[in-house]
Amino acid sequence: MTSTLCRCLLICIAIFVVTAGGAAASDDLIHLRDGEAAYSEFEARKQVIYDEINRRFAETRAANPDDVDLAIAHCQFLDLMSDESFGGLEESIYDQADDCDEGLKLSWPDAPQVRIRSASKFYSEHTSEDAEALWQTAETWPDAQRRELAYGLRWVYWNAGDNHRAGAMAVHAVQLGDTRVLTNAVDHLLAEDRHADAARLFDGLPAAEFTWQANQRIRQALRLPDPSIARDEFDRQRQDDHEIEPILAARVALATGDIDTAEALIATIEGFPSSLEAHELGIDLALARDDFSQAAERIAAIDTEELFTLSKRYLALVRLSPWHAWAPSLLPITFVAVLLILALALIPGLLLAPAHHRGLMLRLRGHRLEPLFASIGLRHAWFGLAMMLVAQDVFFLFVDPNGIDVLFSDDPEVSLASRSISALAASLLCLLAVRRLSRHEWLGQRTHRLEGLLAALAAWGAVYAVTLINNVVLDFYTNGADTSTEQTRVIRSMIEAGLSDYGLWPTLLSLAVLTPIFEELVFRVLLLGGLTRHIGFAWANVSQAILFAAIHFDLPRFAFYFTMALLAGWLVRRYRTIWPAILLHALINGLAVTIASQP
Repeated sequence: MTSTLCRCLLICIAIFVVTAGGAAASDDLIHLRDGEAAYSEFEARKQVIYDEINRRFAETRAANPDDVDLAIAHCQFLDLMSDESFGGLEESIYDQADDCDEGLKLSWPDAPQVRIRSASKFYSEHTSEDAEALWQTAETWPDAQRRELAYGLRWVYWNAGDNHRAGAMAVHAVQLGDTRVLTNAVDHLLAEDRHADAARLFDGLPAAEFTWQANQRIRQALRLPDPSIARDEFDRQRQDDHEIEPILAARVALATGDIDTAEALIATIEGFPSSLEAHELGIDLALARDDFSQAAERIAAIDTEELFTLSKRYLALVRLSPWHAWAPSLLPITFVAVLLILALALIPGLLLAPAHHRGLMLRLRGHRLEPLFASIGLRHAWFGLAMMLVAQDVFFLFVDPNGIDVLFSDDPEVSLASRSISALAASLLCLLAVRRLSRHEWLGQRTHRLEGLLAALAAWGAVYAVTLINNVVLDFYTNGADTSTEQTRVIRSMIEAGLSDYGLWPTLLSLAVLTPIFEELVFRVLLLGGLTRHIGFAWANVSQAILFAAIHFDLPRFAFYFTMALLAGWLVRRYRTIWPAILLHALINGLAVTIASQP
């Protein structure tokens, strides 16, 4: 009897379980056929899970009030949950995330972890000065924390428009083991001609985790002048079983002089050349084989929309074989290049035409003007401006293989050596126009040299005073906002790169001697001297000062350039010699270099 009752009870339980299970399955089926209901259940459970984790964080933090890493982890959790992709949670989560970070700053203002998080997350609120001060305080931090800080400060500098220091911080990050910014670090060092430092970045790098990272490293190594770096990186990544792109493998072979291997690898690329990069590789292979005719044909086939690539490869061919610029396939490109150069060279003529007309009218009326220099006329002024607008950049493009990169960059970092060589070459050409200057016009009267020296020092003080006033006005009207321009960034880049690579004295020689000589020859000898033959000195001086300030493309500091040019012109007129103006210019540039050299 008892066993019969047990069997009946078990059967009833089984029936209940099956029925209940069937009902539950039926309910789940009905639920899953209603997408909105399923999503509502997900949303409800998400809020419950979030509340539970947040509660556990709060309890654990209360039990461990001095655990900064735990507090940061809580803030990171709130950051992730407040992301828009986690929509549907209560809106107070955004305030909770902000309050969490404020609490970090209040409780641990000097903790490295907190300062790193602040630099990385709130980079838009920091300035370059903040970043510099923070980096200096981190000198004693462990490498892991300095690495994270360098990565965060890179964004601070980038957001502040200081790409040069952003690149320098990327170098620090890579040197400390962060390969995320390897491209930026290599860009920065190559722009400064620091090839050895760029090569050292690849020493001791941790193994690439992903194949795309391995290919990226090889791509960056290929940019270095020493092809063995790319070969070593290629071999290392192959040993780690990473699949290297055929184009990169061919580039490595070509860079190391293995032309046959490069050609064999190119043959394995389906549909070659199927991309712009592959097309460039074909051009480089033709140049390596000295097959300039084929290179010209391939260059001519580049789409004109790819102006940067077209210009770069065209210059590469012209450097190796100037005569092939006149190959039939390249004639349209050469024709456009010649027209562009001629147009730039003719621009000074348009600017000087009114002065010529004014001089003609004055002569017809019987007025006689006394020129500053007896041997300098308006044609010499034209020649000098052409040297400034055309020759200097043409020399630069031929001296620096990557010079075209500077012309196409929004924030160029200019090599000091390349700019110095191009300025020297343009200066030598200017000497052709000023070769008839007399000894006194170069050196001045012996009895006036001390007076000229004192006048140059006084003019230097006046320019410095105008600069201070200009800075105060700028700060007032911009509320302290960043007023840097491409001109200021280029100058700072050249100074810092020169100090880093060559030291103080070579940098001073380039920027405080060579540059002043070139610019004074152009503006205060050729331009001002030519204008005074046709218009009065006052108008001529103001005109050359306006053009000098305008050609620097630095509107916030227009008053500085204008004042310097105006006083330099006055010094030339007052002492009938060029050296006080050169001295004034040298003092101004030398002060800038000296200030930048201070730690």
